[in-house]
Amino acid sequence: MPDLDSYGSLSDSLEIMDQRLQRMADFKAAFNDSVSRDVVKHVRHRNSLLRIGKLPAEILQTIFNLLLFSPRGRRKSRFVSRLTTLRAVSWSWRDLIGRTPSFWAHVSSEDHKDFVSEALERSSQAPLHFKHIGKHADGPESPFLDTVLPHLHRWESVAIHQPNVHVAAKYFSAPALKINTILLSSLANGTYQPGR
Repeated sequence: MPDLDSYGSLSDSLEIMDQRLQRMADFKAAFNDSVSRDVVKHVRHRNSLLRIGKLPAEILQTIFNLLLFSPRGRRKSRFVSRLTTLRAVSWSWRDLIGRTPSFWAHVSSEDHKDFVSEALERSSQAPLHFKHIGKHADGPESPFLDTVLPHLHRWESVAIHQPNVHVAAKYFSAPALKINTILLSSLANGTYQPGR
């Protein structure tokens, strides 16, 4: 039977091996990150030399608009993914998209909260178009609607699909003067009676 000292040295050896493995994993992650950043830098430089990069900003904005939005002005499917891909092509495209408020004025409750925050900031004072899809588990509050509420003065088109009609009604207690399109739907049983 091994004595207590051999268990201690075995334990120490395993701990040393774990530390070495962790250092190797950290090195691998840092190396992959460095290579990835270097590849992105070179790809963006190569892409900046392409002829399409020489087009005037107005034409590029029109092309991007056709890629991102339907003829009726609604976001196309995989909007955030498309926007992210276009921004990754070159530094000039990233800059152009970043400073075009209309590309950022369409948000959805299905978007990541970081994207929503960035979009609300980059959209500046452009008219805001948003879609909120509530869930049955939602309580009387909506973090997404709380985020877009301070921009009420910019709301132009709103689509709210909310199982709880009282949540949707809460956010329409103040006038939104620029709204020209509203779509409200609720799966709630019963009716909403204002003032109750």
